[in-house]
Amino acid sequence: GTVTPTSQTTVDSAAAIPTSITATPNSGHEFDGWTVTSGTATIASATSASTTVTLASGNATISAAFKAVCNGYIFSCGTCGQWNFESNTLESWMKDINPNWPLNGGGTNNGVQSITVASTMVHSGNHAIAAPINTYAADGIVASITVPICDGVNTINLAGFTMSAWVYFAGDQLDGLANARLVAWGPDEQSNTPILWGSEMTPNTWIHMETTFVNAVQASHLSVHINAEGGWTGTMYVDDVLITGP
Repeated sequence: GTVTPTSQTTVDSAAAIPTSITATPNSGHEFDGWTVTSGTATIASATSASTTVTLASGNATISAAFKAVCNGYIFSCGTCGQWNFESNTLESWMKDINPNWPLNGGGTNNGVQSITVASTMVHSGNHAIAAPINTYAADGIVASITVPICDGVNTINLAGFTMSAWVYFAGDQLDGLANARLVAWGPDEQSNTPILWGSEMTPNTWIHMETTFVNAVQASHLSVHINAEGGWTGTMYVDDVLITGP
């Protein structure tokens, strides 16, 4: 977000005249309060985006905080979300629920049979996600695991954000037309450019995936996703998923 005044402002502290300040959040964010980070000053309303501040003496620095419009994970610049499963829980990850993708026969099972926390196959630490997959068919069936990044309803604009994950395909080599993606999606749009193609999806080794969402993506969920064109049966392990802000 931005603030007004945009730079250092000179006031007469002896006169105790209030100075107007305004915080304007960027798209997908909301104002989260004013604080006096140095010096002495009185903010008329620390929770109001437009308010006044009065200096008592000397210099003071006033800072505005912003947060993403989410009811769950609070996203900010720097590290925004991190899932390494060291709590020995799924950390809100689930079988994919995106209604926009072609599931097996139009049903609710898209190839991911179940999701559990694994301790025998990990990229780092002691735990990862294990997602056994059976795509059943050889006609572009998808298999994904998903996490809500807010409350699963509200969305955040992830333009400029980077998502990364480590994946492990335990099984045979996938078909050459298969692909793996890191996906941000919401009610109406998704960003799912393939990162790995079948020949790059080397089985039985950890592979790093990373993508930056260039276009505006109003997302409520993130997914680790494979499209097994030739059909595939095996287990996809996922560890160290990370979202970083622009």
